Order: sequence, then C-alpha cells, then structure tokens
Amino acid sequence: MQEERTDWLTFVVRYRDGSLDRFAVDPFTVLRGNYIAGNDARKRQEEGNLKLGEIVLVYRDRRLLFLREISPSLILSMDPN
Repeated sequence: MQEERTDWLTFVVRYRDGSLDRFAVDPFTVLRGNYIAGNDARKRQEEGNLKLGEIVLVYRDRRLLFLREISPSLILSMDPN
C-alpha cells in the first residue's frame, strides 16, 4: 500500500467548459516555479490522469486538501477569532 503524502501542493485546472480538476505536485518541483504545474497538467492529460479538454488556467489551491489529520494547535492558529 502506498502512503499518502501530506506535504504536496494542490493545483486546480480550469477547463474551457468551466469544469475544474485538481492534482498534487511535490514541493521540490514547484520550487522551479508555479508555471511548472501547467506543464505537469498537460502531461497528466496525455497520461490519462486528468480529463481531456482545453486547459485555460492552472493555479495553486490554497486549501489544506492533503492533510489527513490536523493537530488542534494548527486549528487554533487558523482560527480568525
């Protein structure tokens, strides 16, 4: 069984038809620049991991999607009150 990574960054792909898809990129790849995610999205389309269609935008998703467990201290530090 492959362990799920929690430190990867999530990117959103927006297609011409308005639909969205998400994929994860390791943090070392993103160090080369966020534009790498666009290249990665097209490569994933060719491999069949993302749906086919014209990609109009790829951007970083700021939500914490890949965290399995969130510690109470993290939740408190994110509380705006």
